[in-house]
This record gives sequence, C-alpha cells and structure tokens, in this order.
Amino acid sequence: MENNTEIQTGTKSYSGIIKLMLAIFLLLGSVVYIMYRGASERAYKEKWQDYDECGLG
Repeated sequence: MENNTEIQTGTKSYSGIIKLMLAIFLLLGSVVYIMYRGASERAYKEKWQDYDECGLG
C-alpha cells in the first residue's frame, strides 16, 4: 500500500517539474521572438532610411 502512494507522489512531482520547464521554455521562446522581431524591424528601417532621405520613399 505504501509503495503505491510513493509512486503517485513521485509522478506528481515530475508533473510539476515538467509544467515548470514548459512554462520557462515558452517564456524564453517569447523573449527570443520579440528580440528577433525588434532586430529585424531595426534592420528594415536602416535599409530604407537612405531612400526616405532622398525623397524616393
């Protein structure tokens, strides 16, 4: 009887760790995506800045 309780407790602790790791992974993925979008937008604006200054844009 005690052995079954230990197995269920161990499973619950792994479930909590997996959920925490998934949350951290999603958070880091979101931060990386936002940083990528910012860098991409900055590069795009720098590329077209010369055309805006000469009146072609």
